[in-house]
Formats: sequence, C-alpha cells, structure tokens
Amino acid sequence: MTAKRVLAVVLAALTSALIFAQGAAAAEPGVVPDLTWYTSESDKQRTADALVDVGSKWVRLNIQWAEAEPVNGVYNQWWLDEYAHAIDVARAANQHVIVMVDTAPVWASGLQSSNVPQDPRDYADFMGFLASRLQGKVDAYEVWNEPNLQRFWSTGPDPGRYTALLKAAYPAIKAADPAAKVIFGGTSGNDYDFIEGAYAAGAKGYFDVMATHPYPYCGSTGPSSIRREGDGRISRDSFLGYREVRATMASHGDSKPIWFTEMGWTTSSAGCNPGAGMWQGGVSEAKQAEYLTEAFQLIEPDSYVEVALWYDFRNDYWLHDSDTAEARYGLMNTDFSPKPAYAAFKAYAHGQDSATASQDSIPTATKLAVDPGPQPATYDASGQVHSADGGAVSLQIERRGKSRWKRAGKVRVPLDKRNRFARKLKGLPQGAVRIRATYRGTHGRMDSKSPYVRLRAG
Repeated sequence: MTAKRVLAVVLAALTSALIFAQGAAAAEPGVVPDLTWYTSESDKQRTADALVDVGSKWVRLNIQWAEAEPVNGVYNQWWLDEYAHAIDVARAANQHVIVMVDTAPVWASGLQSSNVPQDPRDYADFMGFLASRLQGKVDAYEVWNEPNLQRFWSTGPDPGRYTALLKAAYPAIKAADPAAKVIFGGTSGNDYDFIEGAYAAGAKGYFDVMATHPYPYCGSTGPSSIRREGDGRISRDSFLGYREVRATMASHGDSKPIWFTEMGWTTSSAGCNPGAGMWQGGVSEAKQAEYLTEAFQLIEPDSYVEVALWYDFRNDYWLHDSDTAEARYGLMNTDFSPKPAYAAFKAYAHGQDSATASQDSIPTATKLAVDPGPQPATYDASGQVHSADGGAVSLQIERRGKSRWKRAGKVRVPLDKRNRFARKLKGLPQGAVRIRATYRGTHGRMDSKSPYVRLRAG
C-alpha cells in the first residue's frame, strides 16, 4: 500500500469519526420505481400515492436512448412524452428526480448485439437534447448504469472508454441545464478498481456526484458484514465497501459526495452458489426490513453519502412475483401489497430512527414500545405477541459504537395470559440505544422479532 493510499485511508477514517462525533446527517432516502417501465396510468398513480405515503424523497427513472432516438436525429415523440409524463408524476409526488440514460440504439452502437455507442459524441448530443427538453424538471442525470458489468456495457468493462463517454456528456448536460447535477454511472458493488481506472483516464472534474450500488456478497449478507481483500481493504462486495470508494476519491483529491443510486436485498428463497454462476441469494421479508433499517443507520456517520435509493420500489411486475432473485427486490409485491420493508422504510423516512423512542407499526407478530419511566434514567418496555402460545420474549439491548451497533444486554420477560409483556428498564448505556423484542416459535416460524425501538439514554 503506497504512502498516498495510507494517507487517504487515514483521512477518510478521521473524517468519518469527526462527523459521527458532531452528529450524523442522514442520507435522504429514495426508491427506484417502475414509472418508465411500461406501466399503466392507474399503476403510475398508485405508485405516486405510495411514494408520498412511504416518505420517499428521491426517485431514479430510466430512459433508454434506443427507444427515444431510434434513428440518428429522429426522436420518438411517444416515448419522449411518456418519459416526461413519468417525471411529472414523480414531481407531483414531491420527489426529486434522477434520470439515468443508457442503452445505445443500433445506429450508434454499430451492432445489434452491442449497447455501447461507438462515438461518445452521439450520446452527448442526445443528453444535451434531453436536458434542454427537461430543463428545470430533473435534479440529476446519471451517465449509464453499472458500466463495470458486461450486462450493461456489452463490449466489456472499460473505465477508459466509459470516461470518454462521461467527459463528452458532462459539458453537454451542463450547457443545456446548468443547475442539473451529473452523476458518475453507479457501479455494481463498490468497484473502486473501476473507479480508480476512471480517475486515471481523467474522470475527475466531469461529474458532480460519485455513485455506487453497494449490493453485498451473495445478496444475503447483512450491511455490517465485512469481507476483506488480500491487501486488507474492505471488499467491493461488502456494503461498507463504499468507504473504500471514498478513500479512492480522497487519494485523487476529490471530495464530491457519494449517492447510492441502487441498494437492496431480495426476498427470493433462491440460494447463492457462485460456483454455479448464481451470485444473487435472497433473505426473508423480515430480514429485508431489518437490513434496510440497519443499512440506513450505518450510512449516518458518513455525511458524504447524501442520497440512498432502494432498488426497487415494487417487485418486477413482468415477473409476476416469481421466486427468483431478480423479481423480488421490491418494498411491495406486484399487487402493491407492502412487505415489512415498506413499513421499515416509512419509519426511517419519517424520522422514526432519530434519537427518540418511537416507531411506526410494522406488520410482525411481536410489537414493542419503550417509554420514559416515572424516575430519571428509567424506561417502561411493553408489548404483545399476537397468536403466541405462552412463553417469554427476549429484549435485546444494543448501544451505538463508532461504526456499528454493539450488544449491551439481554432481558427475558414472560408473557401473561393475553400474551402481553412489560418490564421496567434501568441502567441502560448512555447515548444512542436500540431495543428489540424477540419471541421464539410464533406462527411456526423460527422467530418473530419486533422492529427496533430507538432512544437516547442518559
């Protein structure tokens, strides 16, 4: 590791610690909805209503260049109107709008099998046209999606070639709409090697925001789980690997913010098997909700992460809730029925994860409330386990460390005849504390856990 690299890591760590000590500024939460993915007008309106209800602040909408400009200089008016309408629907739901543009038309790529333009200026011309047409309605333009994957960059990941595209697009967008931000195409995972290559190719100064998609290893490990590369760095496929992206940026003297233009966990029962080429595993709906809250909390000490978007808002409707990893990332099922993660997002977006002891109702068998007690530094924990068959709950108490939650204690509380429980708590650790009630065996499942209740003790 070079001295320059060591200095960058140290500076990033010190900055993170200082931010935490001063009080964290939470990233603004958003989602990736299907407003531009061939949805009906009624579904668009249901999506807009849900965006307002859940408390989303940002949306990311996909525009396919191939649809909008099928012939060089000839634009498909129907698609342009459809995209503009989707943006209007989002804005009416009080959303900030990110527009991500990818997929080159054949006339620009030269091959039916290629989605990458041969000449970056063709993409820049389209982006200038689009930004001029949508001026004042779009907050930011994201230049491509996951250019570090062959799936989206069909000629094979090439940071130099991607940087040429970025350098062409940036001035075109800024000339058409100076107020709009330009976002580096969000990488699949925290691919700091690809980003390093882009800096080497001259990317610095040609984007306003760095973006990553911090999906974790196998899609099933939690956000606090850390894997290490051979050189000791946090791996690209660890959620917290975005901190290595920040260190890479710092090593190039770049202090631009980072946005997560996608993040999430799928609720498919599919297992991860890298040896068989299956890289996406799933988690339970309860675990998806837990990981969502934990991920947003982990971001809080790092104020340079300004926006974090959950992918996606609704399960992929064209896959009909099939039990595949790709189909089930949503906070809602295709019929708009909410998963527990919907309520978890809503609770976080409405400030229920601040330093107050409150929570929204999340659909789970075990409920918990914690209120200040009659004496100083005491708290009354109470709740109920629906459809329980007796037994007890375990109150898990955790305190906030510098970068993660740490276990601080556990209390067993028996249920009464109505499956209710109550316990006075005292001697809690000072500072940020969270408490969760767990009941074993509810509804024949392994366990039932309440959402965390958060408070500031002391």
